[in-house]
Amino acid sequence: MTIALDSAKTMTPPPLHVALPGTLAEGVRRLAMRRGDHPQVLVAALMSKLVDDVARVDDLMGECVAAEEAPGQGRRVLDSFPQGLTQRQCGVIYVLGFHADEDGVFRKQLIKIGIILNGVEITSIGDVLAALKKKGLVQTVPGREGKPNWQLTKSGRFVFKELSSEEEGA
Repeated sequence: MTIALDSAKTMTPPPLHVALPGTLAEGVRRLAMRRGDHPQVLVAALMSKLVDDVARVDDLMGECVAAEEAPGQGRRVLDSFPQGLTQRQCGVIYVLGFHADEDGVFRKQLIKIGIILNGVEITSIGDVLAALKKKGLVQTVPGREGKPNWQLTKSGRFVFKELSSEEEGA
């Protein structure tokens, strides 16, 4: 796949490397062995079919946010949120809490979160915020020109305080 930057330039996106957690990786290996496929080739073939069939992805995922469904993903269990959060979700909470204005509202562009978290794509930030909102840890606050700003909820502030205290202890 290439992306047209303008009529004269195109760019091939870099490959996407995905690590699957233990039981999921083992399940893929067993399925590939049963089919006589190489595990990485099987995953690439399945993803290729899914990328071209948005309706099937929507049918498989339903209303759930991918970040809530993905197993593993470096989850951290916190005293204030024992259900666990992914490392990226913790990072977004930390950025929202640390970079909020005095009234607790984060008014910067979402791309700033990605930059602070070392180049995380804005689409990924949007997915994480949607998952955190569904978990009751963040909320939207009306902003200028109808664009939402973000704010930690009471539960989100507890998580932020716990993350901040861990950072100080490190």
